[in-house]
Amino acid sequence: MRSAFRSWAAEIGADWAVAELCLGHRAGSDVELAYQRSDLLERRRQLMETWAQYLNP
Repeated sequence: MRSAFRSWAAEIGADWAVAELCLGHRAGSDVELAYQRSDLLERRRQLMETWAQYLNP
């Protein structure tokens, strides 16, 4: 299911970092992670809602 989500997210053009964070992955290089302090929670919530609607139209 995780693979299906990641493929779907790429197909719809979801932001790479947001999709990776939805999966619980570290998104970015060590330098990027040092500066990126946001958990992008609202953007992750929106993406997961869209995913839920896709699964249950």
